[in-house]
Amino acid sequence: MSDNSKDIVEDEKENLHLKNKMDALTKKINDLESENKLLSEKVKTISTEDAEKSNMEEKINDLKQKIIDLEIEKKIRLEKSEDLDAKQGYVSFLEKEISNMENAMENLHKSIKNLETEKKIISRSFEKSIIQEKVDLGTESQVRRACPKCGNKIHSQIREIVDKTYLISTYPKLYGKKFQCGMCGEEWRK
Repeated sequence: MSDNSKDIVEDEKENLHLKNKMDALTKKINDLESENKLLSEKVKTISTEDAEKSNMEEKINDLKQKIIDLEIEKKIRLEKSEDLDAKQGYVSFLEKEISNMENAMENLHKSIKNLETEKKIISRSFEKSIIQEKVDLGTESQVRRACPKCGNKIHSQIREIVDKTYLISTYPKLYGKKFQCGMCGEEWRK
C-alpha cells in the first residue's frame, strides 16, 4: 500500500475516531441540554416553592400576630370579667346595706312615732302643771320678777333663761327656767 492509501486509511480512521468523538460529544451536549432543561424546571419549581414558602411564612407571621392579639384580648376580657365580678360583689354588698338601712329607718320611724306620742303626753301634763302653777300663784308671779338682790322690778331688765341645773324631763329633755337681773346679774328661780 502506498503512502497515500495509508494516509487515507489513517485519515479515515481518524475521521471515524473524530466522528465517534463528535457523536459522543453531541450525545453529551444533548444529555447536558436535557439535564439543563430539568435543572431549569427544578429552578422554576424551587422559585415557585420559595414564593409559596414566603407566602406561608407571611401567613404564619400573620397568624402568630393574631394569636398574640387574641391572647391580649382574652387577658383584657378576663380582667373585665374579674372587675365585673368584683363590682357585682360590691353591688350585692350595697344591696344588703340598703336593706339594713331600710330596716333601720323603719325602726327609727316606729321610735319617732312612739316618741311623738310620749312628747304629746308629756306636753299635756306639762301644760296642765303650768296652768295649775299660774292659777296657784296668781299675782305672786309678778312679784317674783323683782330681783331679790337689788330689788329691780323693771320688766325689760329681767331676762328669762334656761336653767340646765333643773331637769324637768329626761326624754325629751326639758329644763326649768330661771330669771337673771340685767342690772346686777343675779340669777334666781321662781
